[in-house]
Amino acid sequence: PALETEAMPAVDATVTVCQPIAEFLRDQYHLPEVPPLVPNSPIGNLPETGKPLTIRDFLSIDDDAPLLVYAGGLSYHRGVHDVIAALPQLPGVHLAIGARRGSSYTDELEQLAKQKNVTARVHFVPFAPTHEVAEYLSSATAAIIPFLPVGNHNWAAPNKYFEAVQAGLPILTSDMEWLSERINRYGIGEVFEHSNP
Repeated sequence: PALETEAMPAVDATVTVCQPIAEFLRDQYHLPEVPPLVPNSPIGNLPETGKPLTIRDFLSIDDDAPLLVYAGGLSYHRGVHDVIAALPQLPGVHLAIGARRGSSYTDELEQLAKQKNVTARVHFVPFAPTHEVAEYLSSATAAIIPFLPVGNHNWAAPNKYFEAVQAGLPILTSDMEWLSERINRYGIGEVFEHSNP
C-alpha cells in the first residue's frame, strides 16, 4: 500500500482484476475514471494439446476418493493450514495442493499434516500449464479457497475461482466478500468462516 500510494500519482494508466478493487482505487486515489478490468481468468478456446494430465494422475488414491484441491500461491494468509487442520474431521478426504515446493510455509504445512496424522491425505502436486489448468483440476471433487481477510482478499476475484468454474468444480470458500457473493448467487458451492477449521 505504501508503494502504491507513492507511485499512483505518477502512473500513466491503471488496470486491476475486479470491480470492487477498481472502485476502491478510483476513490482512494481520486482517479478520473474507474480503472478497466483484466480478470484473473484462464484463456479459453486454445488448441487441443492431447490428453492433459489431471491431478489424480499424480496421486495413488482410489478414483472415487473425495479430493479437495487448492491451486496457487502459498503463504500463511492463503489459509491452507486451516484446511489441513480440518482433515481429521473429514475421514477419507484428500487434499491436493498445487504449488511449488520448498518454502517455509510448505514445511509448516507438512509439519501440521504430521501433527494431525493426515500426512497420507495431503499431497503436493506440480503446477499445470496455464491453458490446461481447468482440465488439470477437473478430476478433483471440489476446489477450496481458504483465504484469510488480509490485503485484497475480501474483494479479490482470484484466478482460483475462474479456474474452478471452468473445471466444473463446486467451490468451498472462506467468507471473503466477493467470493461469498458469487458462490451464493450462482449456487456453486459453500461458504465457511475463515480461520475456523
